[in-house]
Amino acid sequence: MKRLVLVLVPIVILGALIAWRIAGKQAETAALAQQRVSRASMAVRVAVAAAQLRDLQNTFEATGTLEAPLSVKISPKVSGRIQFLKVHEGDRVSKGQVLVRIDSSQVEAEVRQQQAALAEAQYRLAQALITETPTNASVATQIKQQSASVASAQADLVLT
Repeated sequence: MKRLVLVLVPIVILGALIAWRIAGKQAETAALAQQRVSRASMAVRVAVAAAQLRDLQNTFEATGTLEAPLSVKISPKVSGRIQFLKVHEGDRVSKGQVLVRIDSSQVEAEVRQQQAALAEAQYRLAQALITETPTNASVATQIKQQSASVASAQADLVLT
């Protein structure tokens, strides 16, 4: 007897829940059908306004990423501090337009340093010629190296 009660009570409860859910669904379906019928028979509401001239504002908000069709990497031929910056990221530029001016004081200092080193090497050559020592070849080589360094520094100065 106890077993029969333990089996029948859950089955009865389950049956009652299923019947309650079916009745709820039928009530929902009937309410939706009634709404459709009332909407179909209802008069349409219309709002009327006078025509006006005005500006339209088209707005669109979105989230995403943008990628430029062309990408250009710009780098200077010589290093230095930027003295003048005419454009910023995203600005349009044209061919031949000056974008940046680099401070030439550092390059000018390098030129003067190389000129001083050249003058020193020339002085040592003059001293070597006076004393006629066998170091003439090494001093002449140093002069040529310093002359090349001066030419390179002057070329860098022209580039700035």
